[in-house]
Amino acid sequence: MITTGQATTAERRQSNPTALADTVRLKGTEHRDRGQTSKAEPLYLESLQLAEMTGFESGRAHALNCLGSIEQRRGNLEAASRYFESALVIATRSRELHLVGMLQQNLGVVSDIRGNSVAARAYYRAALTTLDLIGDAGTVLKVLNNLGYLCAKEQRDDEARSVLRRAVTMARETGDLMSEGIIEENRAELELSVGDIEAAYPSIDRALSIADGRDDTMR
Repeated sequence: MITTGQATTAERRQSNPTALADTVRLKGTEHRDRGQTSKAEPLYLESLQLAEMTGFESGRAHALNCLGSIEQRRGNLEAASRYFESALVIATRSRELHLVGMLQQNLGVVSDIRGNSVAARAYYRAALTTLDLIGDAGTVLKVLNNLGYLCAKEQRDDEARSVLRRAVTMARETGDLMSEGIIEENRAELELSVGDIEAAYPSIDRALSIADGRDDTMR
Protein backbone atom coordinates (compact mmCIF):
# COMPACT_ATOMS: atom_id res chain seq x y z
CA MET A 1 0.00 0.00 0.00
CA ILE A 2 1.29 3.48 -0.86
CA THR A 3 1.18 5.69 2.21
CA THR A 4 3.58 8.51 1.38
CA GLY A 5 2.75 9.20 -2.25
CA GLN A 6 6.00 7.66 -3.48
CA ALA A 7 5.99 4.05 -4.63
CA THR A 8 9.19 2.15 -3.90
CA THR A 9 11.07 0.25 -6.60
CA ALA A 10 10.02 -3.03 -4.97
CA GLU A 11 6.37 -2.00 -5.03
CA ARG A 12 6.61 -1.09 -8.70
CA ARG A 13 8.12 -4.49 -9.50
CA GLN A 14 5.59 -6.44 -7.44
CA SER A 15 2.48 -4.52 -8.50
CA ASN A 16 0.61 -4.19 -11.75
CA PRO A 17 2.22 -0.95 -13.00
CA THR A 18 -0.87 0.06 -14.97
CA ALA A 19 -3.14 -0.30 -11.93
CA LEU A 20 -0.53 1.41 -9.77
CA ALA A 21 -0.39 4.43 -12.08
CA ASP A 22 -4.18 4.75 -11.88
CA THR A 23 -4.24 4.27 -8.11
CA VAL A 24 -1.59 6.93 -7.52
CA ARG A 25 -3.40 9.37 -9.82
CA LEU A 26 -6.75 8.82 -8.11
CA LYS A 27 -5.10 9.42 -4.75
CA GLY A 28 -3.82 12.70 -6.12
CA THR A 29 -7.32 13.64 -7.23
CA GLU A 30 -8.64 13.00 -3.72
CA HIS A 31 -6.17 15.60 -2.47
CA ARG A 32 -6.91 18.00 -5.34
CA ASP A 33 -10.64 17.85 -4.67
CA ARG A 34 -9.96 18.82 -1.07
CA GLY A 35 -7.95 21.82 -2.24
CA GLN A 36 -4.63 20.18 -1.29
CA THR A 37 -2.80 21.08 -4.48
CA SER A 38 0.70 20.66 -3.05
CA LYS A 39 -0.11 17.06 -2.07
CA ALA A 40 -1.82 16.26 -5.37
CA GLU A 41 0.94 17.40 -7.71
CA PRO A 42 3.69 14.92 -6.70
CA LEU A 43 1.20 12.06 -6.99
CA TYR A 44 0.24 13.16 -10.50
CA LEU A 45 3.92 13.39 -11.45
CA GLU A 46 4.54 9.92 -10.06
CA SER A 47 1.54 8.55 -11.95
CA LEU A 48 2.89 10.10 -15.15
CA GLN A 49 6.31 8.55 -14.54
CA LEU A 50 4.80 5.11 -13.94
CA ALA A 51 2.73 5.38 -17.12
CA GLU A 52 5.76 6.45 -19.14
CA MET A 53 7.87 3.59 -17.75
CA THR A 54 5.35 1.02 -18.95
CA GLY A 55 4.07 2.64 -22.15
CA PHE A 56 0.61 3.08 -20.58
CA GLU A 57 -0.72 5.69 -23.01
CA SER A 58 -4.12 6.17 -21.37
CA GLY A 59 -2.42 6.66 -18.02
CA ARG A 60 -0.10 9.27 -19.52
CA ALA A 61 -3.03 11.22 -20.93
CA HIS A 62 -4.98 11.15 -17.66
CA ALA A 63 -1.95 12.24 -15.63
CA LEU A 64 -1.21 15.11 -18.02
CA ASN A 65 -4.84 16.20 -17.81
CA CYS A 66 -4.63 16.23 -14.02
CA LEU A 67 -1.39 18.23 -14.08
CA GLY A 68 -3.12 20.69 -16.39
CA SER A 69 -5.91 21.10 -13.84
CA ILE A 70 -3.31 21.94 -11.21
CA GLU A 71 -1.76 24.64 -13.40
CA GLN A 72 -5.19 26.02 -14.25
CA ARG A 73 -6.01 26.29 -10.55
CA ARG A 74 -2.77 28.19 -10.02
CA GLY A 75 -3.57 30.56 -12.87
CA ASN A 76 -0.72 29.28 -15.04
CA LEU A 77 -2.89 29.12 -18.14
CA GLU A 78 -0.07 28.70 -20.66
CA ALA A 79 1.24 25.67 -18.78
CA ALA A 80 -2.28 24.30 -18.36
CA SER A 81 -2.88 24.57 -22.11
CA ARG A 82 0.35 22.71 -22.86
CA TYR A 83 -0.61 19.85 -20.56
CA PHE A 84 -4.15 19.66 -21.96
CA GLU A 85 -2.95 19.79 -25.57
CA SER A 86 -0.36 17.04 -24.98
CA ALA A 87 -2.98 14.89 -23.25
CA LEU A 88 -5.44 15.48 -26.10
CA VAL A 89 -2.98 14.20 -28.69
CA ILE A 90 -2.44 10.99 -26.70
CA ALA A 91 -6.11 10.51 -25.83
CA THR A 92 -7.14 10.97 -29.47
CA ARG A 93 -4.52 8.46 -30.60
CA SER A 94 -5.70 6.01 -27.93
CA ARG A 95 -9.39 6.53 -28.77
CA GLU A 96 -10.14 7.53 -25.19
CA LEU A 97 -13.23 9.45 -26.27
CA HIS A 98 -14.50 10.35 -22.80
CA LEU A 99 -11.13 11.87 -21.98
CA VAL A 100 -10.97 13.55 -25.41
CA GLY A 101 -14.27 15.29 -24.66
CA MET A 102 -13.14 16.34 -21.20
CA LEU A 103 -9.91 17.77 -22.59
CA GLN A 104 -11.74 19.67 -25.32
CA GLN A 105 -13.95 21.14 -22.62
CA ASN A 106 -10.92 22.01 -20.46
CA LEU A 107 -9.23 23.74 -23.38
CA GLY A 108 -12.46 25.64 -23.98
CA VAL A 109 -12.51 26.86 -20.38
CA VAL A 110 -8.87 27.96 -20.54
CA SER A 111 -9.46 29.72 -23.87
CA ASP A 112 -12.47 31.53 -22.41
CA ILE A 113 -10.48 32.67 -19.37
CA ARG A 114 -7.75 33.96 -21.69
CA GLY A 115 -10.32 35.94 -23.63
CA ASN A 116 -10.21 33.86 -26.80
CA SER A 117 -13.94 33.29 -27.24
CA VAL A 118 -13.58 31.98 -30.80
CA ALA A 119 -11.29 29.17 -29.68
CA ALA A 120 -13.43 28.51 -26.60
CA ARG A 121 -16.57 28.12 -28.66
CA ALA A 122 -14.77 25.81 -31.12
CA TYR A 123 -13.48 23.60 -28.30
CA TYR A 124 -16.93 23.43 -26.67
CA ARG A 125 -18.54 22.47 -29.99
CA ALA A 126 -15.90 19.79 -30.55
CA ALA A 127 -16.47 18.47 -27.02
CA LEU A 128 -20.22 18.22 -27.63
CA THR A 129 -19.65 16.25 -30.83
CA THR A 130 -17.31 13.84 -29.03
CA LEU A 131 -19.45 13.39 -25.93
CA ASP A 132 -22.71 13.04 -27.86
CA LEU A 133 -21.04 10.23 -29.79
CA ILE A 134 -20.52 8.19 -26.63
CA GLY A 135 -23.69 9.32 -24.85
CA ASP A 136 -21.93 11.01 -21.92
CA ALA A 137 -24.91 13.09 -20.76
CA GLY A 138 -23.29 14.25 -17.52
CA THR A 139 -20.31 15.90 -19.19
CA VAL A 140 -22.48 17.16 -22.09
CA LEU A 141 -24.53 19.10 -19.53
CA LYS A 142 -21.40 20.84 -18.24
CA VAL A 143 -20.25 21.73 -21.74
CA LEU A 144 -23.68 23.05 -22.73
CA ASN A 145 -23.79 25.20 -19.61
CA ASN A 146 -20.32 26.60 -20.34
CA LEU A 147 -21.19 27.25 -23.98
CA GLY A 148 -24.50 28.89 -23.06
CA TYR A 149 -22.78 31.13 -20.54
CA LEU A 150 -20.14 32.10 -23.12
CA CYS A 151 -22.80 32.96 -25.71
CA ALA A 152 -24.68 35.05 -23.16
CA LYS A 153 -21.51 36.90 -22.22
CA GLU A 154 -20.96 37.68 -25.91
CA GLN A 155 -24.60 38.87 -26.16
CA ARG A 156 -25.43 36.08 -28.60
CA ASP A 157 -28.77 35.86 -26.84
CA ASP A 158 -30.70 33.58 -29.20
CA GLU A 159 -27.86 31.06 -29.36
CA ALA A 160 -27.49 31.17 -25.58
CA ARG A 161 -31.22 30.50 -25.12
CA SER A 162 -31.09 27.56 -27.53
CA VAL A 163 -28.06 26.00 -25.87
CA LEU A 164 -29.39 26.46 -22.32
CA ARG A 165 -32.83 25.16 -23.37
CA ARG A 166 -31.22 21.95 -24.59
CA ALA A 167 -29.20 21.75 -21.37
CA VAL A 168 -32.16 22.13 -19.05
CA THR A 169 -34.20 19.60 -21.06
CA MET A 170 -31.36 17.07 -20.76
CA ALA A 171 -30.98 17.75 -17.05
CA ARG A 172 -34.67 17.05 -16.51
CA GLU A 173 -34.58 13.89 -18.61
CA THR A 174 -31.63 12.53 -16.62
CA GLY A 175 -32.94 13.69 -13.24
CA ASP A 176 -29.85 15.83 -12.58
CA LEU A 177 -31.42 18.37 -10.24
CA MET A 178 -28.20 20.10 -9.26
CA SER A 179 -27.30 20.79 -12.90
CA GLU A 180 -30.86 21.81 -13.69
CA GLY A 181 -30.78 24.39 -10.91
CA ILE A 182 -27.49 25.88 -12.07
CA ILE A 183 -28.68 26.04 -15.68
CA GLU A 184 -31.95 27.70 -14.64
CA GLU A 185 -29.92 30.31 -12.76
CA ASN A 186 -28.00 31.05 -15.94
CA ARG A 187 -31.22 31.21 -17.99
CA ALA A 188 -32.63 33.72 -15.51
CA GLU A 189 -29.43 35.77 -15.58
CA LEU A 190 -29.60 35.87 -19.38
CA GLU A 191 -33.14 37.26 -19.37
CA LEU A 192 -32.33 39.77 -16.64
CA SER A 193 -29.31 40.97 -18.63
CA VAL A 194 -31.61 41.93 -21.53
CA GLY A 195 -34.17 43.50 -19.21
CA ASP A 196 -36.90 40.86 -19.57
CA ILE A 197 -37.85 40.38 -15.93
CA GLU A 198 -41.07 38.46 -16.69
CA ALA A 199 -39.15 35.89 -18.76
CA ALA A 200 -36.67 35.43 -15.90
CA TYR A 201 -39.30 34.61 -13.26
CA PRO A 202 -40.01 30.95 -14.23
CA SER A 203 -36.29 30.08 -14.18
CA ILE A 204 -35.78 31.87 -10.86
CA ASP A 205 -38.75 30.06 -9.32
CA ARG A 206 -37.55 26.67 -10.61
CA ALA A 207 -33.97 27.24 -9.41
CA LEU A 208 -35.27 28.30 -5.99
CA SER A 209 -37.57 25.29 -5.80
CA ILE A 210 -34.71 22.91 -6.63
CA ALA A 211 -32.41 24.56 -4.08
CA ASP A 212 -35.11 24.30 -1.43
CA GLY A 213 -35.79 20.65 -2.28
CA ARG A 214 -32.10 19.80 -2.08
CA ASP A 215 -31.69 21.78 1.16
CA ASP A 216 -29.06 23.82 -0.67
CA THR A 217 -28.91 26.78 1.69
CA MET A 218 -26.19 28.64 -0.22
CA ARG A 219 -28.15 28.71 -3.50
